[in-house]
Amino acid sequence: MSNPMNDIRALVLTKPITALERLRYPGESGLTPMGEANVLDEVVGQFADPAVARRALDENLTRDRQIELIAARGDLPSSAAFVVDQDVVFEALIREHAEAFGDEQHDHSEDGFEGGVLVADPFVILAWAFKYHEREDWPELLLRSIGGLTVREHLLVAIWNDAGCPQVFEEPPVGHGEEDERSDGGDDDAPKAYLTDDMFDAVGLNSPEVRDDLVALIAKGRAVQMSRVEIDEAKLVIAERRYKRETAPLSSDAARGGSEQTKDELNF
Repeated sequence: MSNPMNDIRALVLTKPITALERLRYPGESGLTPMGEANVLDEVVGQFADPAVARRALDENLTRDRQIELIAARGDLPSSAAFVVDQDVVFEALIREHAEAFGDEQHDHSEDGFEGGVLVADPFVILAWAFKYHEREDWPELLLRSIGGLTVREHLLVAIWNDAGCPQVFEEPPVGHGEEDERSDGGDDDAPKAYLTDDMFDAVGLNSPEVRDDLVALIAKGRAVQMSRVEIDEAKLVIAERRYKRETAPLSSDAARGGSEQTKDELNF
């Protein structure tokens, strides 16, 4: 019995456009969403020129289908993520958040709502930013709005909260980051939190105004202060989704086989 993944990978090497055509409709290739997303990455890798790769995708896959395939890989590394149109990336990010946290009442549109920001929002965006910040149009993506804040503002909120909501302009002392001695291990003896430039650089926020903008967000009450429990819960959901993607079966047959095995184990 042939393996759908092996079959389509053979096409990728010899007839990449034909392989791309096999991805036009979900499941038609005999692959799972993760398997199809992997194939898309491999097809993109066959083109030396990103512009040619994008043209091939646009001619053979609808915009909605591209969004599905980009969303399937989530925040995992992806060659296709650097080729598709900016709108595809943005819509895939919105879909990822809705699927991860099931917040149907939360408005993810660019118009957004002014009532507030879900805790999970900034951290989903932060996870994606580590992958996408090297796109050429990243400065433009930073200005897109989700739920009343721009992508850039969401990232500032996430970085500030993850660092423990420290004073924005307070510089860490020399030797900060080295192992600290604590008297009894209690919270009062924990190392003091600081914001460092590398935290912003890691997601492409390297403008000189970045700290001023964060101060302005805080002053306007738009930088929601989150509890460590809330942050850890959001991070756990994101990490679990990443792990499921990394270990997901690639063919539909393998997925069905895994499902049957699980049923047998539950009915032993």
